[in-house]
Amino acid sequence: MNRKPELKQVKKILIICEGYEEEDYFNRLKQCGVWNAGYVVEVKNAESIDNIPRNLDRVDSIISIYRNKYGTEAYSAVVILCDTEVAPYSDFKRIRRIISDTYGENICDKILFFINPCIMQIILSHKFDVKLGTNSKHENRFKIKDFCGVSDYKADEHQRRAVMNQITAKNYIKMKNRARKLSSDYEVTPSTNVLSLFDTLDGTNSEWLEELIRVARL
Repeated sequence: MNRKPELKQVKKILIICEGYEEEDYFNRLKQCGVWNAGYVVEVKNAESIDNIPRNLDRVDSIISIYRNKYGTEAYSAVVILCDTEVAPYSDFKRIRRIISDTYGENICDKILFFINPCIMQIILSHKFDVKLGTNSKHENRFKIKDFCGVSDYKADEHQRRAVMNQITAKNYIKMKNRARKLSSDYEVTPSTNVLSLFDTLDGTNSEWLEELIRVARL
């Protein structure tokens, strides 16, 4: 039996996400035990952080958390995961611009993970070959019903729970295989660059984290 390589030192990774679906999904992956025991993964949802002022929009909330956590000794890496949503990708481009201007393009390319058009592209890929063209829950409702049996999906808490119950360690591997077929260009629908994060966390390949640490020291 192939065993995941053990890391010499436990590394703590903070994933800042933009909403409840993303938070639920990453916490579900933690429950499934698909990641290397050498990593401790913490997930922060920008929508549920109590100390973020109410007047901040989605982008400001994400950036505020990142600035607060970046460079602290508590984490080996702090990363952002967000949906591009649909063209012209205004919010996503704004996040890229702020991170690049503040910390440099090299850092931005390593810490900003995206899914075009939305996290549901990755979630549904646990079971199906799927190419979503929109982040609209209404337009994707039939595919989501096929996935978990939930009708008229609106991302309510009980509906999200039904979706996450379909995620398993076994179909995690199938999801990765399907996601590898997607483009890594955020302006292509669908696309994602999240596999380098997954590969690091599950022990497949740690090049992403090693390169991030190297770039951050420059």
